[in-house]
Amino acid sequence: MWPIDCRNLYAKVKNLNTSFDFPENSRPFFYQEIIDMGGEAISKIEYVGYGVVTEFMASYILANALKGGQPLSDLLKWGTKMGFLHSKDAIVFVDNANTQRGNGAGGETILNYKNRKLYTMANAFLLSHPYGHKRIMSSFAFTNTDHGPPTNKDDTIRSPSFYDMDEENEDNDGAAESQNLLKHGQCRNESGWVCEHRWTAIVNIVQMANIVKDEPIIKFESNGPDRIYFCRGDKAFIALSNDPVEEFNKTIGTCLDEGIYCDVISGGVAKNGQSCTGLEIHVDKDKSARIIIPKDDENGVILIHKGAKLK
Repeated sequence: MWPIDCRNLYAKVKNLNTSFDFPENSRPFFYQEIIDMGGEAISKIEYVGYGVVTEFMASYILANALKGGQPLSDLLKWGTKMGFLHSKDAIVFVDNANTQRGNGAGGETILNYKNRKLYTMANAFLLSHPYGHKRIMSSFAFTNTDHGPPTNKDDTIRSPSFYDMDEENEDNDGAAESQNLLKHGQCRNESGWVCEHRWTAIVNIVQMANIVKDEPIIKFESNGPDRIYFCRGDKAFIALSNDPVEEFNKTIGTCLDEGIYCDVISGGVAKNGQSCTGLEIHVDKDKSARIIIPKDDENGVILIHKGAKLK
């Protein structure tokens, strides 16, 4: 669509209805899907100013770095230094309904739910970094590009079903309880729905993003080509390792106050508020902590923040 036509159409849309508790003169949020990997006849720049614009280059570069196509340390330039739109103009995401199937921008490089570790790492980085407006995928399972959503016998779309905390293993030991906690609220595999937005790690990352809000990045550094870390002000710290040979093992300034924090990727704060369901990270008086991510770690990322500090 011609950009000026888009602008004129958006201008005719009414303000949001105050009957639904929107403030006076609130405008709808417009975002525009423009596939521009560089050099296309239609440029993403043409649509800036009328609404936010999809930044497909972000999906590709993030996936390429996590798959080993380029050093993870390249992400230190994340944003306009990589040719992206300005942060306020961009909407970023790990995948969408087309790209998760290997179609469209980025092709087979794009990550999807089938590689849970790299997919979680990608969302952790994307949501922890202040660049852009974020969008999270929530999809159904598929085996080919034409695979449709799960259906009932009458061909209506089947609703997802969810894991419940009450479903504990017969031995009811601590490990079983921990597993139930991690699964609680997620979509059952047999329902056919993936529901990435309900994954415990992604839910926890979103909670972190809501805590840090507009806090700036402090100390974005690398510890080798495939190990990076940074702070979001004095509220959060994240470290990622994609090194297949050496573990991430370093004492780092986390920018956080002294205390014991729960890594929200491997678990989180237990209901009692006094223990972690996953890793514990001890931050010293000088705000430093020993960060260890083994080369074969199941998550590849550690994320701690003020909201995940033990009492």
